[in-house]
Amino acid sequence: MEFGPRGLDNRSILADPGHPDMRDRINVMVQTREAFRPFAPAVTLAEVDRWFDVARGTALPCMIMTVEVREQCRAALPAITHVNGSARVQTVSAEDNPDFHALLKAVGQTTGCEMVLNTSFNVNTPGEALATFRNGGFGSGCVPSCPAGARGVKVVSRGLTLPSEHDDSRGCHGLA
Repeated sequence: MEFGPRGLDNRSILADPGHPDMRDRINVMVQTREAFRPFAPAVTLAEVDRWFDVARGTALPCMIMTVEVREQCRAALPAITHVNGSARVQTVSAEDNPDFHALLKAVGQTTGCEMVLNTSFNVNTPGEALATFRNGGFGSGCVPSCPAGARGVKVVSRGLTLPSEHDDSRGCHGLA
């Protein structure tokens, strides 16, 4: 059982919240959980009220509250919308997490939606993470703080590139 704030976006699988088969794909690749459960969205603080029935600027940084997905948006967000129309939202601001916020902004420039599906990536070592990326059918991956030597590598996935000013100077191994 989980309770309380999570280690959000620090060890995550990120995906398209609008892809109708994404929940099933992730469950098949690495997760073992009930098929009816949606995954949670991470969205910029600036866009939370666009997609969810909350007041403008509502901060939900810990993914511990559920809110209603706006009715007119539910069909566009099948992977993160629960059968009752709710979602367990995480808002991300530039102040709280500049790199993850920059990634969400880059996603928005490509898709028109500053949001990703965000679920735990439960591995214990960088080696386990690399093996899962290689064998799990992921489009790409990034393992920060790996052995030194591969610094400044951009994370690229299907045309989406993290802006160069946010390259991970701690060493980021891109896995295409």
